[in-house]
Amino acid sequence: VTGGSHLGDLNDLYKKSMEERLHHEIQWYKNMSFYLGRQWIVWSKKRQSLVDLSQDPTWRVRMTTNYTINFVQSKVAMLLKNKPMWNVFSMTDDMSDREGAKISQQFLDYLWRGENILDEVKKMAHHGCIYGSGFLKTFWNMDIGPVIEDEESGEAINLGDVDIKCISPFEIFVDPEAKSPFVRDLKWMIHAYRVTTENFEKKYKIKASPESLEDQGLESQYLNLVNATGHVDDGPLGGIGEQLEDFVTVKEYYENPSPTHPNGRFIIFTEEHILYMGELPYGKIP
Repeated sequence: VTGGSHLGDLNDLYKKSMEERLHHEIQWYKNMSFYLGRQWIVWSKKRQSLVDLSQDPTWRVRMTTNYTINFVQSKVAMLLKNKPMWNVFSMTDDMSDREGAKISQQFLDYLWRGENILDEVKKMAHHGCIYGSGFLKTFWNMDIGPVIEDEESGEAINLGDVDIKCISPFEIFVDPEAKSPFVRDLKWMIHAYRVTTENFEKKYKIKASPESLEDQGLESQYLNLVNATGHVDDGPLGGIGEQLEDFVTVKEYYENPSPTHPNGRFIIFTEEHILYMGELPYGKIP
């Protein structure tokens, strides 16, 4: 679906959440700068922008000793000292339910032994220590898994598989009217991420207008001040370390069940298109 009042309402919610969390973003950029050893990047109330005080006259000495990185790494090590353990229990005494719980437990154990899972957990722990929030997203990824050949077209098709990714706080936009920080109490939440225009058009088979960074936005200010590659490569909507010049922002809108929508809503949209609209897959925000 292209255009329409419904798409306009979704984009308004996204922009409203973006404006409401501005003070959080300022602090996140300052925290990231401290972690990377750029402690003189601060927020100027007078200029209403990020500035780097280390660029002052060369005769003004601003010594920097980075104690933050050691503190964060020690905290992450403490958090990951014991690996996450998952248990699956049967809801009844029925033999089939008990066997199902046993199989589910084995599947979780197999999944968490994957090569990339612990890396994603480590990223989440870093985010929690640096930004104050860390997110793991479990979803069905259609770009991975076994590959088969389409009988009609002859093209290779991925069957998909369960995937777990660490999500940067910069990609999460929540209902600004929420009265508690718990996901279960949110009316809605948006996960926004960037993909190249080429990959977007290839996946969704529609044309899209490329987006660009705001020249005076916080992200552009930060990128102009510091080359943030190294310890943390996750930043605003796709990563400071992989800057996309030609991209489309895809937004996944999750709405908790309500009297109007008893099963909740799940909508994928961009600034121009509604790509998918349906009920929440599991009846609640994941």
